[in-house]
Amino acid sequence: PLFTSSSNHHIGADSPVRGMGVDLTGSGYTVDYDGSTRETRPDMGCDEVALSGAGTLSGVYDIDDNAGSYDDPPVADNNTADYTSINDALADLRKKGIGGAVTFKVWAGTYMGEATVKYIATDATNTLSIEEKSGDTVTVNPNSYEMHTFRVVNPYVTIKDFTLGVPLWYPVRYDSTANNGAISGNTVSNGTTSWMIIVYAGSCVIGGNTLSGYHGIYSSGA
Repeated sequence: PLFTSSSNHHIGADSPVRGMGVDLTGSGYTVDYDGSTRETRPDMGCDEVALSGAGTLSGVYDIDDNAGSYDDPPVADNNTADYTSINDALADLRKKGIGGAVTFKVWAGTYMGEATVKYIATDATNTLSIEEKSGDTVTVNPNSYEMHTFRVVNPYVTIKDFTLGVPLWYPVRYDSTANNGAISGNTVSNGTTSWMIIVYAGSCVIGGNTLSGYHGIYSSGA
């Protein structure tokens, strides 16, 4: 869950369990262990990270792990850093909701941790693109124990222009519910016997990727 430290078991802003819980407020679970109010899409476990700002997300937001200062709350379309990590941005989107097309533009650097796109109400209008900032070089690496680099469960999601590290299983996985997605311009390698890009969804566009490793692309969607 990426605790704050070995002695502080609050979750960090970039924890993959943020926004991954189930709403149990109807059963009386309205606050976390510290008494903080649970969100409609709560964090998994006994700790809830407070939101900054309100309202759904729409527009272009910037992710930079080395900015020093950030928009607080996040502000779209101003070319100023809003989030420190991809998981931080995805958690905010899960918890606030999507209110139009959203792009997460990732600035130069190496970003750690499997990114899972789940519990986001994407559709043909409310699309999501996670992409490298033009002209920058971005590497996304999973932690040593993680199964994927990107796992996408929701439809209409684009993963674009990254250099992707090697997880235990697949660097890119699109589940059967992740229809109408796109995987383009990425550099993907794999040192194992598994596939580099595996797509169970239908109507996905896969193109312009550079693949180096054992298996390339597996697609079983319509």
